[in-house]
Amino acid sequence: DGMALFTGTKITDAAATAFEGEGMTTRGDGFFYDGFTAKGMVSLVGATFGGVLTFRNAHLATINEQPALHCGGMQVSRGLYLTQGFHSDGEVRLIGVTIGGHLDLKGMAKDCGPLTLYHAAVATIRDGGAETWPAEALLDGLTYNAFDPYQPGKQRIALLRRQRDGYRAQPYEFMAAYYRALGHEEDARAILIEKERVRRIGG
Repeated sequence: DGMALFTGTKITDAAATAFEGEGMTTRGDGFFYDGFTAKGMVSLVGATFGGVLTFRNAHLATINEQPALHCGGMQVSRGLYLTQGFHSDGEVRLIGVTIGGHLDLKGMAKDCGPLTLYHAAVATIRDGGAETWPAEALLDGLTYNAFDPYQPGKQRIALLRRQRDGYRAQPYEFMAAYYRALGHEEDARAILIEKERVRRIGG
């Protein structure tokens, strides 16, 4: 109950689910990193980590239509790290997760599958700008307190353009409110103008 350690573990003979951690609870950290490999879904639905959860340099792949990483409703007290060569051949589904620290995407492989953050709540998103993210992301309902590093709103519009499944108002409105709260009204206006442009063309 103090730590979940799977450093370098390789699971390649699963029928569908490579790792079943639904509802698991640890007061400490979760380490699925430094060569952790799973062919088949890694499920951490409803799991709770009292520290950090890291998939640094992990390699995940789905073998059917399921997500490669499924973490619906998961709670991480400190940070979730999909960094330093993390690669997912398939969706990373983080629906309704709560992350008390960083969601760190720096160094994520550029050809990862979609990143779904529907109704996720994150303290800080750490990235290298929109180019850090997968080509497709679902941001509807996502809330956050800050980006690290800070970038002007006009640069963050590139992230909103990666939104999958058509037009959604909330990602634009939340980001505009974020910049407005910082006193950056021009950035907020630029984001809302982009929202209207995308709405008019139907996503």
